[in-house]
Amino acid sequence: MLARLGRYNEANQALDQLMPQLERLSSDNKYRAIWMAWAYLSRAQMALSERDFAQAKAKGREALAVMTGNNRSTNTEASIKSTLCLTEVLSGSLAGLKLCKEAVALVSNADHADAETNLALAEALLENRKPKEALEAALVSQREFANRHRDESEWRSWLIAARASQPIATTAELARLEASLLER
Repeated sequence: MLARLGRYNEANQALDQLMPQLERLSSDNKYRAIWMAWAYLSRAQMALSERDFAQAKAKGREALAVMTGNNRSTNTEASIKSTLCLTEVLSGSLAGLKLCKEAVALVSNADHADAETNLALAEALLENRKPKEALEAALVSQREFANRHRDESEWRSWLIAARASQPIATTAELARLEASLLER
């Protein structure tokens, strides 16, 4: 939560305190690996929000390295790949889009991570100048977030959908999108 509020120093301090605790856990404890991966992922997401792409990639790769063998969690792996996808795409690499598609495939049967991965895919598609596909992915995530009453994430979905619709939408489509927005 500290990172989402932009309080990166405090968030890093909390993660610094967490890591020794996690290292004390038995190496065969699956939750140890998941928590460690999320600690690295949190650092990657903070770096991404500060547009420190090199650090975001490094921490994302560290998180992904933890998710191997019996320690693998598809939801966690999808979250990591989504972050790495956005890191690659926003830093100008076309390779990132593949990571988002892999993330969506990982959680295609899952319930709770699908909306986040679809939103990352929508943003990656938009950055890769694929507005129709971006709009579709953004609206899928918007519906999921609305169903779960996750307002902030739903608004992020609407923002991506609006940006994606600009180059492709007709006046009628824009009116329908606006009407949908006003219903909320």
